[in-house]
Amino acid sequence: MLMDSIRDWNPWWDDPGSIKLLSGRYRDEISDLILTLQDPKVTIISGIRRSGKTTLMYRMIEHLLKEVDPYNILFLGLEDTAFMEVDMAELISEYRKEVDPGGRTYIFLDEVQAKEGWERIVRKENDIHREQKFVVSGSSSSILSGEYATLLTGRNLTTLIHPLSFRSFVSFTQEDGDKMIGSRGKEKLDSFMRRYLNVGGFPEVILQPEELRKATLNQYFNDIIHRDIVEQYSVDPRKILSLAGFLMLNIGTTVTLSSLRRSVGLSFDAIRNYLNYLRSAGLFHLLPEFTFSQKPTVKDAGKQKVYSADLGMARYIQGRHSKDHGRFAENAVCLDLLNRGYDPGFLQGKKEIDFVVPGLDGIQLINVCYGDTIPEREYAGIRDFIGRYPNLKAYPILVTKSLEGNIDGIEHIPLYQWLYREDDDRP
Repeated sequence: MLMDSIRDWNPWWDDPGSIKLLSGRYRDEISDLILTLQDPKVTIISGIRRSGKTTLMYRMIEHLLKEVDPYNILFLGLEDTAFMEVDMAELISEYRKEVDPGGRTYIFLDEVQAKEGWERIVRKENDIHREQKFVVSGSSSSILSGEYATLLTGRNLTTLIHPLSFRSFVSFTQEDGDKMIGSRGKEKLDSFMRRYLNVGGFPEVILQPEELRKATLNQYFNDIIHRDIVEQYSVDPRKILSLAGFLMLNIGTTVTLSSLRRSVGLSFDAIRNYLNYLRSAGLFHLLPEFTFSQKPTVKDAGKQKVYSADLGMARYIQGRHSKDHGRFAENAVCLDLLNRGYDPGFLQGKKEIDFVVPGLDGIQLINVCYGDTIPEREYAGIRDFIGRYPNLKAYPILVTKSLEGNIDGIEHIPLYQWLYREDDDRP
């Protein structure tokens, strides 16, 4: 019976306390998401698969249950095989008919991309039933494509969920990093940072014992490839896996369409499309070479720098004991910049800069050196850039393994401090 399957997804109807078994640990994003519950627009939670979107929805429900009748809250996991042949509108109609909630209702639709045409149904329902609030979640590639852009423009509040940042990683593991002061505090934060570089930011993986992580991360990787790319775009799974595996083994390196063609043997068109799919699925970040003019896109044949969306996934695909710690440190800085809303590029050549980050009040020039010694080349690119643009306000930064302080006008910041810092007033 359809209603039995719906009821299975809503245990709080019978036992409101059951939500505590589902709502997981606190995450920083929940505060802003709770505020959207009072807005009539559709709340959309998007992000890479397994980044914690469902748990955040349960957290929102836990908040609502403090004041809202449990029967006025509907949750549907739309990838459930019990709903496979059922139209989404029919599911909502069945709920109304059987439960007959009075007053304002809250409808949570998880993995909404499982239902074709979900945008039209949500828009229609939201227009007709004013006492109804929709919260929907889905993978980046699926939920932000198709008719979404036209049907729900101006009618939604979208939050993009990433794997946990380092600062969130520390709080998620129930440690108060702000109290880690003095030499012991620094050592502890540095220890957490080294664990973060190995484990990454997927919430479930962080809480798992070591022996389960590799299998879990491999499953995540394959699920994203098959469910968010192969099934959606009808591509050859062997070819997309070949490219994705190559990129994961080469995080922090610069690629072009030509270099990728030589490495994986695919056509230019296939590589161009596959890069877009992988980026849309949230599996990789592709940074363009910095230019003062308009940024190039993946469609261009220019250089792109590749970073994994999760450090743990890259670590386990490369091999648990990979010694290339510098690339992972650089990847961590990239994720940190993106999580904070920056739009970095890079400069390559004889005098490289890992991250060039423009802002309203100047530009950050960031190199990452996670070694015991710092070679001169780490300074050369920054100094050359400042010399070529003396009138541009620049913030030169070297993210290091342990060295700190301002040396010859360049701020040296240990990686754990950089990743744990609060949002600052740099551009």
